[in-house]
Parts: sequence; structure tokens; C-alpha cells
Amino acid sequence: MSLRDWTWHAVGELSEPLRLVTLLRYFSGVSSYEEIAALCGVPVGTVRSRLNQARRKLASALRHTADLAHDDSAALHASCRDRFEEVLAAAGRGEFERAVREYWWPDADLIRPNGERRAERSYLVEVMERDLAAGVRQRVIGAVASRGVMVWEAALINPPDDPQHCPPAAVWLHSVRGGRTQRLRLFHAGRTVVPS
Repeated sequence: MSLRDWTWHAVGELSEPLRLVTLLRYFSGVSSYEEIAALCGVPVGTVRSRLNQARRKLASALRHTADLAHDDSAALHASCRDRFEEVLAAAGRGEFERAVREYWWPDADLIRPNGERRAERSYLVEVMERDLAAGVRQRVIGAVASRGVMVWEAALINPPDDPQHCPPAAVWLHSVRGGRTQRLRLFHAGRTVVPS
């Protein structure tokens, strides 16, 4: 049993709201309370409260699961990163719509960086195709996953003739059901996020 797998097992046992703030704070480049609050759509005080609850529950879960066998967390994270790279490669080949049909539920909820909700997968395709046509590219800089949650982090590379087209980075926060995205919240970071 590895310490890493034991820890990830305990994280996976948290409720989704606690698991989400824990993933962001400790395993992603989106680690400030303000960024986490913006990405999750909750007040900063709620983030602090959830992190306190998560730390207490993690301590308890670690004590109670020390002797159990745990899944290989490295394989889960590698699979998450592979999926992100596959989706971006499909976008580059003009096949983003196919990737969205494969990996998103038909009724998937999309929450834009400004908080606006869109219930059409086609909107996500439209935005990606518009950015690609403008010359914007994304480069994977991080991906983590835990039961029901994936966090994808990308550097946004703007075209030389329009260096301010997009912010420096994007975070794709997925709520996953049955291996497919049920809800996607997009967040634009004012700086390139670097996973810790």
C-alpha cells in the first residue's frame, strides 16, 4: 500500500463539496481561497469552513482506512490527464463536437466564468471553435481526479497578433457521473496556474 493511494482513498471518501475544495486547495494550481470561491461559486467563508471540515474528516478517514487496500491513484490521475489531452487534440483536429458527445451528458450543465449557466453542449463547442479560429490554443498543465470530480488546468496560448484575446489560463471543473461530465464550470485565471 502506498501513502499516496491511501491519501487519495481518504479524499475520495469526502462529500463532493469537501472533496472539491480539497482537490483545488492542495492538488491544483487554483489554491487561494478567493480563486476557489470563484470557481465553486460560493463565498470565501464557505471555502474556509469546507476546508476545515475536510481536514477533520480526512484525519478520521486516514485513521480508519490505514489497513485497507486502495486503488492506484496514479492511474486515475493519468487517465484524467489523458482524457484532457485527447479532448484538446480532438479540438485541434476539428473533432471537438465528437469528443463532447462522447464525454459529456446530453443535458450537461455549463457554467461560464461569469457565472452564466448554459444547458446546451453545443455552446461549449461553439466557444471552443471560436477560440480555435482566433488562433488560441490550450496546453495541459495539470489534471487531477477523485470520485465524481475532475480538475483540468490549461495554459491559454494566444496568437501573436492578439496577445490579450484570452486570460493566461483556464480551469475546467467537471462533476462526473457514470464516467461522463454532468456539470462543467469554467474559470479563467489571471495568471498561469501551476499545480503544486
